[in-house]
Amino acid sequence: MIICVIFIHMVPNTTSLLNADFPLLSSHGIYNLIEITFSHMAERIAVPIFFFFSGYLFFANFKTWSWNLYHKKIKSRVKTLFIPYILWNIIPILLSCISFYIINKATPDFLSYIRQISPVNLIGEYTHDGTNILGLPIYTYYPQNFPLWFLRDLIVVSALTPIIYYLIKKLKMTIVIIFAIGFILNIRIPIPGLSFTALCFFSLGAYFAIFGKNFVYFSQKHIKITAPISLITLIFGIYFGGNSDTIGNIICSFYILFTIFTTFAIFSYFIERFQIKPCQILVRSCFFIYATHVIGILILETPLSFSSKLLSRYIIGSETYWQQCASYFFTPFLTAGICLLCYYILRRFAPKLCGVLCGNR
Repeated sequence: MIICVIFIHMVPNTTSLLNADFPLLSSHGIYNLIEITFSHMAERIAVPIFFFFSGYLFFANFKTWSWNLYHKKIKSRVKTLFIPYILWNIIPILLSCISFYIINKATPDFLSYIRQISPVNLIGEYTHDGTNILGLPIYTYYPQNFPLWFLRDLIVVSALTPIIYYLIKKLKMTIVIIFAIGFILNIRIPIPGLSFTALCFFSLGAYFAIFGKNFVYFSQKHIKITAPISLITLIFGIYFGGNSDTIGNIICSFYILFTIFTTFAIFSYFIERFQIKPCQILVRSCFFIYATHVIGILILETPLSFSSKLLSRYIIGSETYWQQCASYFFTPFLTAGICLLCYYILRRFAPKLCGVLCGNR
């Protein structure tokens, strides 16, 4: 899933097949199709799956509501979510200060950088990204380290779990469907940290946990329904340009809702069939990769931009669309590898610091 997130954050400029003025089967057309598929459509299941798991795990041992258990869960998430969120939004500011010193060969004004550590940069600065299909404005609030919007929203829904638990107990799947409608229509709540993406998928995971339902069994049981819908919505979503287009975004939302369960069914089959065991270093480093892949840990370059330039300029090249395709596919894996190496070094020489930064995962 973290590789999927990196694919998404490559954010290529694409043209929907509906508006393309070049042949689909040309090298340009195939390259455009690949970018739409992997950055604007197929990989979009990653963050919703993370929200789903978070909701499920929060309520996994809730038989009935318990304020003591709630306080215990929130206390745990201060260490695993809140502290890492604050630190990983401050670190890019400090790295910018170091970069300024290296470029200008002068002592930077630390006070000016400290002023940047403000609620706006930590919570998210407002941007207006057009309107949705209803004509409502699309509000976006990205914190200093922009991928951490997921962590911010997760902190908010975790704090709201008493309300979420009550609504799910009383309304059951109805409240999840209401949140899902908000997600499908791309309705943005003008409050940083409160999104229908988080509410929908966190509540969906919570629903399975609260009512003791096995989501893997559910996914396997309904794969004959979810898989065809996943494939159909994937094809139409790609045709409309994925989530970069208004209609494509709605199709993409349906794709995500059904493909989550298709993914669970497929991967659980392979895990059971081949007795796949998790690689612990990859499990532990997942959060670190997520937090570092778009910040300048390589002095002036982020791991993502460094990997892209290294592959396209020096290793594979970018003279042809086929070379660009190869660079595009290898970039997320090289990015993850660089972050993994940084994680290994930090864990080797500063294990306590690494623990704090990764929420003691």
